[in-house]
Amino acid sequence: MLASNVALNVVTYNILIDAYCKERMVFEAEDIVDTMIKKGIKPNVITYNAFIDGYCMRNKMSKAKRVFELMIKEGCAVDLFNYNILNDGYCKAKRLDEAMNLFREMPQKALVLNTMTYTTLIQGMCQLGRFFNAHELLKMMCASGQLPNLVTYSVLLDGLRKHSKIKEALKSS
Repeated sequence: MLASNVALNVVTYNILIDAYCKERMVFEAEDIVDTMIKKGIKPNVITYNAFIDGYCMRNKMSKAKRVFELMIKEGCAVDLFNYNILNDGYCKAKRLDEAMNLFREMPQKALVLNTMTYTTLIQGMCQLGRFFNAHELLKMMCASGQLPNLVTYSVLLDGLRKHSKIKEALKSS
């Protein structure tokens, strides 16, 4: 693109950064963002999301959290999507305590939790065999007005099945 005199902008860089991060090549993506900054192009929320997701995929949760904090420090508005990416990473890394801390922080930031937020945590709880907690969270979800969807129920039933809790799975369905 440079040879064709095509001017690179934040959108072009974000596409490259996101592609590298999705391929788990986060360190290569860091070089791209360095180049981007040297050219006077400031990272935006999409840039930060790509890195948060990329670090989460590599189970580098402390780096993902630092990028999240940097995003806030740089004045980017954080929203539920940002939190959900980080929360999903914590759950997949089996770091449920950190995920629950984020979960409790979201309403304090005036964020309205959605079905994806709850389902992600329910899945994390099921992976760790915390079915009572998952069921309590499901009740909290319904009480808040968020309705479980097919994915929510599938996650719950699959977790019960994987932990040989077939009778509980049949009760839930």
